[in-house]
Amino acid sequence: MLTLPPVNFLGPNDEYVTSGSDDGNFFLWQKHTGKVAGVYEGDGSVVNVIEGHQHLPVIAVSGIDKTVKVSDVCGRVVVLSY
Repeated sequence: MLTLPPVNFLGPNDEYVTSGSDDGNFFLWQKHTGKVAGVYEGDGSVVNVIEGHQHLPVIAVSGIDKTVKVSDVCGRVVVLSY
């Protein structure tokens, strides 16, 4: 069975499409052009969820472990365990 990772929109006007992957990275595409805007490290193994904040330039990324990484546009990362 083929499974597709969840897809989400990021940016103040939802101008980016993002998706996680099984290699620990998450990808960003420009919505209107389809061009890759970036590939970023998200987790040590699998990235299942990428969520942006409604008003602040931060994103939260989580995978299959018990951590959530919150990062800002400058690349600063905070790892939260639950």
